[in-house]
Amino acid sequence: MYLAVDGGGSKIKALVFDAQLHKIGQGRSGGVNTTQNDPASILAHVRACLDEALAGIRHIDEAFVTFVGDRTLFAQELRACVSVGELHFLDEARAGLLAGAGRSDGLLAISGTGSDVFYLSPDSRNIVGGWGIVLGDQGSGTWIGLQAVRSVIRALDGWGPETLLTPLVLQHFHAEDEPRHIIDAVYQAPAPFPVIAALTPLVGEAARQGDPEALRIFTEAGVALGRQMLSLLNRLDAIPDVPITLCGGAWKAHPQMLTSFSQTVQVVHPHMVIARPWFEHVLAGPMAFLLRSGHSPQEARHLLAQAFPEEVIS
Repeated sequence: MYLAVDGGGSKIKALVFDAQLHKIGQGRSGGVNTTQNDPASILAHVRACLDEALAGIRHIDEAFVTFVGDRTLFAQELRACVSVGELHFLDEARAGLLAGAGRSDGLLAISGTGSDVFYLSPDSRNIVGGWGIVLGDQGSGTWIGLQAVRSVIRALDGWGPETLLTPLVLQHFHAEDEPRHIIDAVYQAPAPFPVIAALTPLVGEAARQGDPEALRIFTEAGVALGRQMLSLLNRLDAIPDVPITLCGGAWKAHPQMLTSFSQTVQVVHPHMVIARPWFEHVLAGPMAFLLRSGHSPQEARHLLAQAFPEEVIS
């Protein structure tokens, strides 16, 4: 019996499977990243996810865990639920490459609740970004949501352009009659950053309707991540002959973000390939299991797509 876990800024997700890739259990709850969630919420989310996924299970032979937060807390909570043979922690970047491209080294551009870009090789690890939304995280889901709220506020106060984001954001916060209810919804939330990041799909909806402000936000998000990737590449002694794998839910909101990211990178590196990910992050563990068992990346991709079609990124 095996356990795969992906815990980040907006959610924690768990998947229990056996050696034949049969799904035995699954769980999901809110975010666990300490830069975006308060300690009480993190603990509650971990417990809720594990209780749901491990219901009726007493022993896990191996656990593959990506946890952008307090790993000690997670290990304690896991062992309080079940006995565990081996516990492997996968860092976020390596897990993104495993789930996204079936490899443990390469270039990665993450845009989820937070954002950063990586180059992982067998003997080095380079990163740009990952400072948290107060200090950075440009191009992340939280950053996109924050730009949307600010655009709406400028429009409401009369010093910014009208935007389709205004009714969408006001409705989201139940603030149609009193826009300043947004203040309480954000500042009184125990974890305000996921509240802001949850606006990203609404920005995508407005962009699909041609809203200039929404399209501007996605353009700037892609450019910001592209500039970070260029900065990372400038640090390397040689440009690696690997694609840039994307990772994170914000990339799914609207294609303009990928377009501006690609244009920013390929102006300098015209032959650089940008690759959409194969699977959601939680399949990093099953991918590692299959690669270790001797399967090629493409064989593992086929097996995982058959076993867990709901985790395939189209």
